[in-house]
Amino acid sequence: MAEEEGGVFETDSAIMFLGPTKLKEQDAGQQQSILRTFPDLLAVRRELRDQVVRSRGIPCIVMEDFPDRPKHTDKFLGLIAEHNVDSIFIIWPYGSIHNGMDIELGHILGWLATKRWSPDAITIFTEHGVVTTDAEDHIIGHGEKGNRSRYYDDLLAYGVPYFHWRTLVGLHRQVFAACIEHYARATERPQPAPPRGRPAP
Repeated sequence: MAEEEGGVFETDSAIMFLGPTKLKEQDAGQQQSILRTFPDLLAVRRELRDQVVRSRGIPCIVMEDFPDRPKHTDKFLGLIAEHNVDSIFIIWPYGSIHNGMDIELGHILGWLATKRWSPDAITIFTEHGVVTTDAEDHIIGHGEKGNRSRYYDDLLAYGVPYFHWRTLVGLHRQVFAACIEHYARATERPQPAPPRGRPAP
């Protein structure tokens, strides 16, 4: 359990967590995700929802917690509308299997292309090793050979902000920082924004 500084934010505007559910089997000697100790990656998103977001008074959902609908697309779009979601947090661990996110990420890219959603409404949290960066933390390449997703490049091209994390505590802190920005947008009160895309703790 990662503990963070306090702070409660009252808002009806919700956050949705998205992300892969499984990790690939890695060979001995290869980098391993720190999240491999969880039963699955869905458990990570549920922990972030309960311990970091809902505990501060912000509504938050994880899509997999709701029953499937006749069409997967209808489920995603329906939850966005029913729960007043206006921020999406994408958790991207090292060595994760990206299959199964194409529909949701395709919708998000469409909203960004038509300016229906602002890039600031989407945040990507990448584990150390997913991408490579320069001294100023600008992304210059992919750290996972053979495990690339075209969606990641496309999201960054639209200016979607990203965080890098190395530890579970670091991930909790970065999600909390993104919650502050979500609250500032939801309440339309300018608040100082924490730095985006900085090296992970």
